[in-house]
Amino acid sequence: MAITQVQFKDSPGATAATLAFPSNNTAGNLLVLAARKSINSQPTDTAGNTWLLAKTQPTMDIWYVPNCLGGANTVQAQNSNEFIIAEFSGMPISGGLTQTNGASGSGTVYAAGSVLTTSSNALIIGGVCNESADGIFDTPSGGFTEIGSGNGNAFMAKMIVSSIGTYSYGGTLSTTVSWNAAVAVFIGASQPVAAGGGGWLNTHRDFVNKRGIYQ
Repeated sequence: MAITQVQFKDSPGATAATLAFPSNNTAGNLLVLAARKSINSQPTDTAGNTWLLAKTQPTMDIWYVPNCLGGANTVQAQNSNEFIIAEFSGMPISGGLTQTNGASGSGTVYAAGSVLTTSSNALIIGGVCNESADGIFDTPSGGFTEIGSGNGNAFMAKMIVSSIGTYSYGGTLSTTVSWNAAVAVFIGASQPVAAGGGGWLNTHRDFVNKRGIYQ
């Protein structure tokens, strides 16, 4: 099953104590959250999901919910009012978290480091925050696309990949700041085997060909 971003919610121009998903969550999907200054404080939501920590850097966390509950949902990132939430379909019940990385530094260019995917169907989530200025802009690089911003201080980006390999999350901020960045890999649900690529269909075809049914 292909990985698809279903929806997201951010607050690019102001702080927000809570964020509500625009539409009902679909049961079984993956929820992700990138927050500035949550510092290992577990998010909560009105749907009753249990949020798990994927990766923490000083003042930068990535959290996730595997196999989420369905319905309306409002999220609170404890100890943070600058965060972004998103929902993805096409994920296994376990959530598929396999590898993380992170780094801290200063300047306009940031880099969380590299991660290795172990599947040709994977979602990579990156998060970066700054500690020096408000209302800045982020331009992710390396194939990542920005999902949203929390008050111009926290940013979430994504990349959905179809090849096993090493990928690096980084980018450029519009102002020189002190930054913290994190990245996490989530393996997608198993893809069905296409006809012509092996699997039951071709095995069956080979079997009947031997009997002269297919020419």
